[in-house]
This record gives sequence, structure tokens and C-alpha cells, in this order.
Amino acid sequence: LPSSSLWIKSMSRNFLPETDLVLGYSNFKSKHSQISRFIAFDGMMDALQYLGRAIHHSAYKGDGRNMAFRKELFFRQEGFKGHLDLISGEDDLFVSSITTPKNTRVECSSDSLISEASVNLTLWANFKQKYAASSRYYKRSVSIIALIRNSSMYLFYASFIILIVSGFTSGWIFSVIGSLLFLTRYTIQQFIIEKSNSLLQE
Repeated sequence: LPSSSLWIKSMSRNFLPETDLVLGYSNFKSKHSQISRFIAFDGMMDALQYLGRAIHHSAYKGDGRNMAFRKELFFRQEGFKGHLDLISGEDDLFVSSITTPKNTRVECSSDSLISEASVNLTLWANFKQKYAASSRYYKRSVSIIALIRNSSMYLFYASFIILIVSGFTSGWIFSVIGSLLFLTRYTIQQFIIEKSNSLLQE
């Protein structure tokens, strides 16, 4: 469900001579329960990764519900021919195969958003299954960055716990350092999420 009658206009205005692909954002319209809010948050955090990478000229995936690309490019790539053995995820891999540092743009205006009318755990599980099925075919650099990002997050929380525990046994200074690091990261993360919420109308 497009958020506006200007959806096509807002996406197509990005097609400069060098642009072949435009990535947009899809959200979940229903957020009346904790589960649906969690699913919407998970979707937004995923979008921050792939839209952020696209803005910085290293796109690797997109959401097939909200993207635009040139017809001649689609036929030149023979469509989804290389990924017909997958149940889903062909849109991600198509983006990964055609994107270059200069041919991809991102559109996140309020007129360009697409809403999924209903959301439930089954739908969310299907989206996660799609990502799992296609992610193993991503370029090695994408997998390495994802591994570093996830590892650094877990290492951060592990370090925070170690510092807090050390504070009880080796002096309060470790607890103070751990708390300051945690608060710094949390504050920065909260700022980014709030700005993203506003921009993406979440």
C-alpha cells in the first residue's frame, strides 16, 4: 500500500542519467501489539543497514516491495534467471548483482514509503527465512562486514558485563568505566534510532 498518490513520482525523480536502481523503504502499518512493534523495529534496523550502505555507495540488497530499476537493465541481466532455484530472496540478489557505487540511489521521503497492510509472526518469519536463504549468496565483503558488525555488538555487551563484574572484585573504577561506555553507546544508538523513526515514519 503506497503511502501517497505521489509514490511513483517520488521514486522516479531519482533516475538521473547514471542511475539504474532506486531503493525505497517499506514499513508495517499495524503496530497495535508488542509483537507487531517488535517486528517493525526489526525491519527498520535491517533497513538502516542496507539503505545506509546504499547511501554510502555500497548497496548490497533491497526490499522488493519498494524499489525501482530500469527495464533494459533487468532484461540485460536476464531478470531473476540466476536465482530461480530459490523460494524467495531473488530481489536481494538481483540488487547485489547490478549495483555499482554510482548507479544506485535511495528515496525515503514521506511520499515514497510502502506499508505492509498486516503483520504477524508468520509473515515476519517468512521475511527472515527469505533473508537467510539469500544472504549466503551475497558477496564475501558483505558477509565479512555483517560478521564484524554482529561480533562487535556481542563483544561490546560481553565487555560491559566483565567490567561491571570486575568492579565488584577489583575496585569500583571498572564499574564506572563500563557504565560510561554503555551509556555513551546507548545514547548514540538512541539518537540514531529516533532520527530514523522520524524520517521513516515509524
